[in-house]
Amino acid sequence: MIKNLQKKTFAFIAVIAIVVTGAVAGMTTGLIILPKAQRVLPDVALAGSSVSSGNTFASGIQYSLAINEFGQLYSWGLNSSGQLGLGNTTNRLAPTRVGTASNWVHVDSGAGASYAINSSGQLWSWGYNHRGQLGHGDTTNRSTPTRVGSASNWATVAGGGGYWDATHITSHALAITTSGQLWAWGYNVTGQLGDGTTTDRYSPVRIGSESNWVTVAASLVASYAINNKGELWAWGYNSVGQVGDGTTTDRTAPVRIGSASDWVYVSAGGAAVHAINNKGELYAWGWNAGGQLGLGDTTDRKTPTRVGTASNWVTVANGGDVWGGYDTNMAFAINTSGQLFGWGTQVHPGAAGGIGVGNTNTYTSPTRIGTQSNWRQVFTSYSHAHAINNLGELWGWSGNWQGQIGDGTTTTRLTPVLVSSLRFACNNHVISGWTVIDAPTCTAAGTEQRTCSNCTFVETRSVNALGHVLGPNATCTTSQNCTRCGQQIVSVTGHLPGPWTQTKAPTCTEVGQAIQRCVYCGISLFIGLPANDPSYAALEHDLENWVEGATSCGCKREGCEHIEYRTVEHTVTLMAFNAEGSYTVRIEPGKRVVSNKTEGEFICDTGFRIVISLDIIWPDAKDVVVKANSEVLDEFYGRSEFREGRRLTLVYEIIHVTEDTTITVEFVPIE
Repeated sequence: MIKNLQKKTFAFIAVIAIVVTGAVAGMTTGLIILPKAQRVLPDVALAGSSVSSGNTFASGIQYSLAINEFGQLYSWGLNSSGQLGLGNTTNRLAPTRVGTASNWVHVDSGAGASYAINSSGQLWSWGYNHRGQLGHGDTTNRSTPTRVGSASNWATVAGGGGYWDATHITSHALAITTSGQLWAWGYNVTGQLGDGTTTDRYSPVRIGSESNWVTVAASLVASYAINNKGELWAWGYNSVGQVGDGTTTDRTAPVRIGSASDWVYVSAGGAAVHAINNKGELYAWGWNAGGQLGLGDTTDRKTPTRVGTASNWVTVANGGDVWGGYDTNMAFAINTSGQLFGWGTQVHPGAAGGIGVGNTNTYTSPTRIGTQSNWRQVFTSYSHAHAINNLGELWGWSGNWQGQIGDGTTTTRLTPVLVSSLRFACNNHVISGWTVIDAPTCTAAGTEQRTCSNCTFVETRSVNALGHVLGPNATCTTSQNCTRCGQQIVSVTGHLPGPWTQTKAPTCTEVGQAIQRCVYCGISLFIGLPANDPSYAALEHDLENWVEGATSCGCKREGCEHIEYRTVEHTVTLMAFNAEGSYTVRIEPGKRVVSNKTEGEFICDTGFRIVISLDIIWPDAKDVVVKANSEVLDEFYGRSEFREGRRLTLVYEIIHVTEDTTITVEFVPIE
């Protein structure tokens, strides 16, 4: 049945995949804000480079998927096989967030099968899986995103398939890695995987050995790819010439389409194909029963045929189906002036919505939709269509029986209606000034934000940390701190002892004294005697030269009263006259004397204390005269006397004795 299919029942979504290399910033918002539109028509990367753009919107069979600019994934519409990824099979009439991840960068869909790639290069899939189209090695449906294998180098993915007839669904997928390798899996009854067989594959298999693929698209049962040379290749089911090689022979491996090397974009829907070259020319081929090729007729084409004469096309999308004899094959394109065109037909039973021009008529040539000139992106499946304008507004139209438009209803829309809960960034930003969200600090970066007054565009940037403002330098007792935040920059230095400075010289009786101050602040740290410094030790006495015969000598340093003594031997002879009794004399060290009894002149000598004891019968009317070598010792010599009975003791305190001395005691009459 399949091999003989000629214009049979088809249902297909418009699918196109472009290699993704970028990442998505992790932000949050109340609306679904899709990234600022890249030109959907990319420049084909030649000489081994990759096309750096990707799908952030996908139109599935009666459902839709979208990634906002914060990497969050949303879905709505039909959910019979869990294709919305919400963990259940309940339809949604408005965009609903899928999971909590905020790192999605690419999304696409097949026949009830959904695919997405995150910023880590991981491929995830969920939904319908009867032919292994999810790539998990089995045929079990998934209602939440499930990772495909362990690879982390996926760059783009495209889902294909659709209704083969009222009960028969086909589905397969294509993907390109960051190194340009092409992989495929799923349904393969007509060779649409391109591995040279017609065997279904439940896990990704590599197609060929080339590593230069940049763009892929998948239709009902055929596949298309462009390499970095700008060459277009196709394979799979070819009953109406949809492969584009001029035949109706199925191809189980890629074959080159023509000799052109300027292809930049390809979109496939049902059994119809459109492509744009780098001159902005639009080409079409394949099935054309509903005028979906846009060539002004309903004749099929087996090779790429130019659509009109315009050279200003920037993007194209198509989708197709024949449901019980009702043709549903639509295509849409946008030119460089931002004008939106559509052609073909959408007459799904009970929900016919047309191509968006207010009726359900068939149009075989591009027909302008509305009067706006600010469209920038368009997406479609066989059942519905969406477009985004430069204000970032999402508009939807045509069939809506499963809520696939996302306007919260199931009402068919013959002309575009605004999907208010879903917004893209606009192309004509009126940007406000930067507003501080988180003020930077000395050590932490801040955040600023600006918005567009025409849309919900939000741009956030990081503001460098301010850095510290240094306060006064650190001292011995205070640290250096930041004057802005108070953080300590340099800790307290502590005192640094400087050299000792003498404050008191040493004397004969006391050690010297010094002070040690801090080099930094000058504060006194220590007062006292420097350790192990002999210069501060007490001085030795500086004695005068000994005078011959002297028994003592004093220190000549000012203020020092130190006296040293020595033994000087003298012969002292006591002679007494006119008295009877015993006489004794002893010599004891005495006080300093004045040399030669001249006032003010001192010598280094200490005299003797001469103690004379006279134990006698005291003569009446007699005085005692004491002489030392004939010199009378009078009061000048500090004479004092003590009487006790018969004993008379005479004491002379300052007797200068330098030689042998004869002490004479005479009793003389009192005059």
